[in-house]
Amino acid sequence: GFADIVALFQHFSMPSVVEHELARSRGSLRDPGLLNSLAAQFGKATGSEGALRYALKMMSDEARDKNAPPLRMSDVTEAHARGQFLVAAVFDAFVTIYERRAADLLRIAGEAASANRDLSADLVKRLANEACKAADQVLRMCVRALDYVPAVDLEFGEYLRAIITADAD
Repeated sequence: GFADIVALFQHFSMPSVVEHELARSRGSLRDPGLLNSLAAQFGKATGSEGALRYALKMMSDEARDKNAPPLRMSDVTEAHARGQFLVAAVFDAFVTIYERRAADLLRIAGEAASANRDLSADLVKRLANEACKAADQVLRMCVRALDYVPAVDLEFGEYLRAIITADAD
């Protein structure tokens, strides 16, 4: 999970890619795309329709059966599948931060109401700046959190508390 977090947030160190994807998705980071996917080429090579893993897949309505109970970590044993819980939690928090920071930009630009228009280049650049800045801050918290976790037998809850401690510190 930690390796996936680092790999995902590294996408945001390339502003031109972030701008391209935000323009394509009309400012959304929740739509499947280059910014929230991992190992697209590997996924396609192994017969998957897209990337190997998507950061928010387990949270999307399309990925879950509406009548099935929510997936629980205690029911999952495969390491990558378990890591998706951590990735989804951290990436969802990041996207929420980005959406809150971008809301006023979209509202001022009047872009939220006009869904049939492309975003202006200036707006895309400002949105990308907010996304890159938030990604850097969240990644730094995730890395600094390693200073606050036990040396062995780390559990997800301990790591998430360490992220909060790292941010507060």
